[in-house]
Amino acid sequence: MTEANQVNLAIRTNLGPLGLFLRCEHAHDVGWADWWYALRGVSGWIEAKLIPASGRRPDHFTREQLMWGEQLALHNVPWFLLGLREAPGRRLRSWLLYDAPAARSWFEDR
Repeated sequence: MTEANQVNLAIRTNLGPLGLFLRCEHAHDVGWADWWYALRGVSGWIEAKLIPASGRRPDHFTREQLMWGEQLALHNVPWFLLGLREAPGRRLRSWLLYDAPAARSWFEDR
């Protein structure tokens, strides 16, 4: 199972029953988030990532994806980066949730 499929399967399995979660594919438009959700009267976007055990920014999280999320946040549209992180040497997984400002910190080495 690929890295992306691990995170997407976890979202579909664990969050899917709680609301509406739709997977979005945009091959020609860079930056779009992976999921659109509607949950308890709120809708927004989720960028799903597998985060390395080091906790550093995944190579596949691009500046365009961050800028897309920041644009949404400017217009009060919820955008989150939801990451699944594996601990080194163990099979323990932890979920990390970032809003746009916190996700930007990855590009500023904070």
